[in-house]
Amino acid sequence: MSDYWNEATEQTAGPKMYFGQIFTDSFPVRILKGSPKVLFDPNQHPAEQRFIQIKVDGVCTKADGSSYTINREMVAKLDKGWDITKASVKKLGASDPNEKWARWEMVETGRNWNKEVTDENGETTTVVVKGTTFKFAEFYPNEDACRAAEAAFYNRSDEPVVDPLDETHPMPEEDTDTQRAGAAVFLPTLWTLAGGDPEAFYAAIANQPALANFFDSNSDEVKALVEAGAEGAA
Repeated sequence: MSDYWNEATEQTAGPKMYFGQIFTDSFPVRILKGSPKVLFDPNQHPAEQRFIQIKVDGVCTKADGSSYTINREMVAKLDKGWDITKASVKKLGASDPNEKWARWEMVETGRNWNKEVTDENGETTTVVVKGTTFKFAEFYPNEDACRAAEAAFYNRSDEPVVDPLDETHPMPEEDTDTQRAGAAVFLPTLWTLAGGDPEAFYAAIANQPALANFFDSNSDEVKALVEAGAEGAA
């Protein structure tokens, strides 16, 4: 047991990941020190006071079906948070992620401020709020792919476990190719989550019954991802 204890003490929790749909909006604003921020009007405001404000909403769904939204508003050229978000989108080869399904984490921007908080007894204290922003890790083609990636990330699956050798639950032959093709869509996501580690990739496949029914380390689709990853790392 001591060996496991030592191993556990050396491990740290990974970043909390969020999965959901992204909505963005952007518009020009006028910013002038000492004045409130307003929509930019080219007929009234000098061009040097024009900045672009970006709004990002991430809508996540809880296990009980309810949803919640994480949102941030940033100003290009002024907010470090925007530089982080912009770089993560660019790294993934995307442009505007509006309406895309995504995986992201909220990372600190380095900007902190004090906030007055009143508790239930009416006592007010000052707390330090740390600014955070979206850092995208992956975009998905649709909601199903996003949900599957979320299940794989948290090592859970809604798919029933079916033993392919159990004749009481045979897999319809006409559906096998379709199911295999559908399952293959999620292999790149598992490869990404495995961080390019083949052994972790194989283990992730084995832990997902919907994938393990079709794929293992000897499958052509699996080999292709591993070989492509090895070439990219070379």
